[in-house]
Amino acid sequence: MEYEYWREAIINAFNILNLMDEMDINKSTAYDVEHKGKHYPPKEVFRLAADFIEENYPKIVIPKPSGGKSTNKFIEKFGFKVIEKEKIKMIEKIKTLIETPHFQDLLASETFYFSELSKLFNQYKDFDIELIKTDLESYLNNEPKDFNFQELLDSSTGDFNSFLFLIGKLISLFDEKGYKKKAWNPYQDKRVVSRSMLSQKYWTGNLLKYKLLDFRDDYLQEEAAEAFKHSINFINQPEQHVNIVSKNHRKDIVNYFNLGSASEIINLFSNELKDLKSELNRGVIISHLLYNSELKKIWMSSIVGLMASDSTGWFENYLKESNKHNYSIVWNSKKPSGTNATLKVLRSVITEEGSFNLYYTSNNKINYVAKIIDFAENNQDYINKNWKKSHKNIFGFNNSFSEYNDGNKKASIVFLCESFNKIKPINKNDFEIFKTYSYPTQDNLTPLQSEPEIDIIKTMSKINYIDKNENQMEENYNAPLNQIFYGPPGTGKTYNTILEAAKIITQDETITYTDSQITFNEHLGKQIEFITFHQNYSYEDFIQGLRPDTESNGELSFFKSDGVFKKIADRALKNFKESNTEVQKKKSFTEVFEDFVFPLIEGDIDEIEIKMKKVSFYITNIKDKSIEFRKMSGGTDHTLRIGTLREMYEEESTKDIQGLSSYYRPLLTELLKIGKLEETERIIKKNYVIIIDEINRANISRVFGELITLIEKDKRYGGNIPLTATLPSGEPFIVPSNLYIIGTMNTADKSIALLDIALRRRFEFKAMYPKYEIENKTIYKSEFLKSLNGLIVKSGKGHDFTIGHAYFMCDDNETFDFESTINNKVIPLLLEYYMNDDQEVKKILDEALKEQGLKVDNWPLEVIRNG
Repeated sequence: MEYEYWREAIINAFNILNLMDEMDINKSTAYDVEHKGKHYPPKEVFRLAADFIEENYPKIVIPKPSGGKSTNKFIEKFGFKVIEKEKIKMIEKIKTLIETPHFQDLLASETFYFSELSKLFNQYKDFDIELIKTDLESYLNNEPKDFNFQELLDSSTGDFNSFLFLIGKLISLFDEKGYKKKAWNPYQDKRVVSRSMLSQKYWTGNLLKYKLLDFRDDYLQEEAAEAFKHSINFINQPEQHVNIVSKNHRKDIVNYFNLGSASEIINLFSNELKDLKSELNRGVIISHLLYNSELKKIWMSSIVGLMASDSTGWFENYLKESNKHNYSIVWNSKKPSGTNATLKVLRSVITEEGSFNLYYTSNNKINYVAKIIDFAENNQDYINKNWKKSHKNIFGFNNSFSEYNDGNKKASIVFLCESFNKIKPINKNDFEIFKTYSYPTQDNLTPLQSEPEIDIIKTMSKINYIDKNENQMEENYNAPLNQIFYGPPGTGKTYNTILEAAKIITQDETITYTDSQITFNEHLGKQIEFITFHQNYSYEDFIQGLRPDTESNGELSFFKSDGVFKKIADRALKNFKESNTEVQKKKSFTEVFEDFVFPLIEGDIDEIEIKMKKVSFYITNIKDKSIEFRKMSGGTDHTLRIGTLREMYEEESTKDIQGLSSYYRPLLTELLKIGKLEETERIIKKNYVIIIDEINRANISRVFGELITLIEKDKRYGGNIPLTATLPSGEPFIVPSNLYIIGTMNTADKSIALLDIALRRRFEFKAMYPKYEIENKTIYKSEFLKSLNGLIVKSGKGHDFTIGHAYFMCDDNETFDFESTINNKVIPLLLEYYMNDDQEVKKILDEALKEQGLKVDNWPLEVIRNG
């Protein structure tokens, strides 16, 4: 009976905890007891259960557990499950993920997620072996060391060419690194079975051999490379396998979930997948869940790569030179932390997956990565490898191990790289360090347990073939062309414009706020513009107007000045039109102009002669914004604007300048002669963003003018019915489809209902109201804030006049001061909301502050202690 009494006591403990306030419960750090989908701290459960036993069954001896584990074991004796909190977090995260559209679509789909791959694989298996057998044998017997898939295609003919083309399309669906994946992978999202990033040579050789051996299972299970085996098993029987091809990852999953073998992975998350329509998608969903960026950090425990710290600045030259070769060498003066054990794991990674990544960090950012396919630890090891024979055209290769030194330090380990790439910057903290090792300093190499997805910045390819689409920016983040973030003060509207702009520029939906700030600052004034509207903001400020010339030698004159919107629209349009074309490189205007006028500024010459068709004019002086010149006839009161000349240099056109074009044109020609370089570059289409803070504070009709129609999606350059407006200056103007407009709107100033209807129809609106909980962020006094906002809404002001959560947050290195926040931020805002009705403000705040033991009094109003 004692067993039943304890079960009764523990269930009673659950009921008591259900009634208690969360704040009064002492939460556990490592484990929870699970009961009917809820979780409870084991020590609290035991304490309450023991009280129940003592009161109702005093004869039963109550044990005294020595710690957390003994408490857990005691509770488990009575049929209750104790789970690690980390696993609870994973389960909760999985439940959340399952509800997202991606997983709901997978659950509801009756079509296999990789149906196109399945069709191609069946064509591969059905291809008549007799038509290609001789070519297959010839290739496998004489497999080239310097492999190039395009050259293999070009050199093959007939049926073998058709078969190789089929294999190429298969690989584009098997591997993230598949050749011509953009062109050959039929899926819009370019999905692949494996993110193992194995070489085209690896997949080609394995697929050819598997075909030649008539798909023999003994070859697949005993001889084939690990990643290939798991990929083929998956596509042959997707209902029985998951598309996780790494042996180390499978081992980690088995260990973390306490499975008997890797074959049991397919049975994970059965409760969450109970609504699955097609068993063919079970393995896909499981792998997508496990490889979620947050979840994989929990179960992954193997070494996946290395991180080095290096700020000596050799990367750019090395990148340029290494890309002219098939392979390259990098070395380090220290071996990785964990030495032999680490190197043993890394060798197995190379054996099973073909390579691992070596990341280089500088100033806490990862900007470069080397793909390592082999390494040597000493001279004898280096000699035995004989890389020069097995891998042709290696950049940085030396004949002996000892030759790898820089005069101060010598190599302790030498790496053979298949590629060396620059990547979009990633915080080093996004990588998880293996075990208890530290992030690298100086010459240390640190083993990594997990690595985020990287975005390689494309350079000149080693492969001769260049897909025409390679020079188009990948559209991975779909944002509205025109959007407005609206809500009351302090809800993160401006904060989120920076994040949104960075997502649009980088096409990275997962970019962190820290990285978005870096992106924002790097592109401000180039691909990003930030302005704030106010009551006096005008069309002339925004689009184009006339400005007085302050350097016109006493004469009243005006010049045409483009506004901030027109400037960024022109930059975006130029990029859009030139994208995917080869253009001649040129130096920056500032560099060219300074070199050109340097002798005059330094006093080496008195004037610079600029030759025209028949005569010349002479530059006599350079001011901050203008160039003074004299004509051949002797007149000296003449100026050219440096800003206008800059625009002409960028556009390589004298535009529509009345009267002075005959002087600008020869000067522009001289500058272009100096600035133009011999090499060309292919222009990549970019996105541009203009952020308009407080968009509702200006007179919208006056500021936007005819632009209000041009910003519509279909009216833009690149849209279905592009429209060009003629500005008052006579200049044509059109808005391109790669320019995004983001506005912010404070609803305490003006509600959406009062906003210009023409603007409302052309923008998407995203509500931003107070939050009381943000993942990985602290909102102080969130319950007070919720209570205060409830009182404001109840008073009749509505949600547009609530107080934002940003006022109740602070930086990690700051201490939150509640009373100062109320006195200096909340009270002034409420007085503004309530038209300086201090009694109404006092009434609302006194009610909200009651639980804090505070009230509002005095004048000016301030927080004081009760009593």
